[in-house]
Amino acid sequence: MDRWKVLLSLRESALTEIEKARATGLVKAPREAKVNIRIKENDLQAFFKGYEKQLPIILGVSQTEIIQDSTVNSIRVEIQRASGIKCARCWIYKMDVGVDNRWPDVCRRCADALSNFQEGHGGTGSDIPGTPPLTPLGAPAMKQGE
Repeated sequence: MDRWKVLLSLRESALTEIEKARATGLVKAPREAKVNIRIKENDLQAFFKGYEKQLPIILGVSQTEIIQDSTVNSIRVEIQRASGIKCARCWIYKMDVGVDNRWPDVCRRCADALSNFQEGHGGTGSDIPGTPPLTPLGAPAMKQGE
């Protein structure tokens, strides 16, 4: 089995279903989607499980779920709205947005990246002396009245 052909075929199916979901108003953008991949065959399910963490990136969505389903012919792709809150930095819908009080509008992964960035830049989030600190999205912080 050519793994890339299988993954790209799944991506094509998912994009087709996302367009249908957009047309009905279920989602406005692919990042708002969760793709449920219903699979009948154990071999194919094991193959996709090996890419479980990469599937959201490959499909361009926030979340995926692989479901064993004996009622489908081979594979069926279904779209639903993703769970959680949209991270203001990566735009992925996640359940862990706001877990770091320093950045209440970003997910854990982005909060860790921002923290590492600040630590590496003297704690200001800016590498240019005299420039204002950065917000979680990387823009200079605004002063009151600006």
